Amino acid sequence: MAGQKEETAPVSASAPGKIILFGEHAVVYGRPAIAVPLTHVRATAAMSPARSGGVVLIAPDLGVKRRLAEAGPDDALDLTVLQVQSAAGLTRLPHMTITVSSDIPIAAGLGSGAAITAATTRALACFLGLGALASDRWVSDLTFEVEKIHHGTPSGIDNTVVAYERPVYFIRREPQNIIETFNVQQPLHLLVGDTGISSSTKAVVGDVRRSWKKAVSYTHLRAHETGSGISYAVFCLKM
Repeated sequence: MAGQKEETAPVSASAPGKIILFGEHAVVYGRPAIAVPLTHVRATAAMSPARSGGVVLIAPDLGVKRRLAEAGPDDALDLTVLQVQSAAGLTRLPHMTITVSSDIPIAAGLGSGAAITAATTRALACFLGLGALASDRWVSDLTFEVEKIHHGTPSGIDNTVVAYERPVYFIRREPQNIIETFNVQQPLHLLVGDTGISSSTKAVVGDVRRSWKKAVSYTHLRAHETGSGISYAVFCLKM
């Protein structure tokens, strides 16, 4: 009909899980790490326009259906949506339904939280017509901010791997992390076992930090040895 506003088309995006091959935990303390995406398990976010009702969030895997901001200020999904809104400079979002789902095991160290955030960020940016915010760099940066809820002091490796969806050689640095994506020259087959036992990454990171502070000299030595081995591992993967 002439003069009628065209409705925004539905949009979806997905992001893979991840696994850290070398440098788990040591990466938080500035040591190198290698992580790769697990493309056979993914998180998906779908944006659908609505005529009313504000922003409705649905997560069937968790039995969640609610409006935006009903879960409190520390909810990762809420924060993801609000971050995109803020980065876009929007005072309000259009009416929409956001549905997220994932077959990545939760609380298993496989990047489930980062993947959901990355998929939601990219899909929402595209839905709003903000292509710049859907770039790998922006998705990674915004995902990192949300990762602070999950990890407390995240290294930055999870968000990088799931956003760029490539193997990553990563060193945490200030003011700029060292990030090198690379191609694995030979097929790399990984068998990842899931015990079904959930473990809070934030709690584990906190335990490692406390151990680090109790034995600084020893843990620095072990981390240094880990770093040397990882440089050789990158060389081997590129061959």
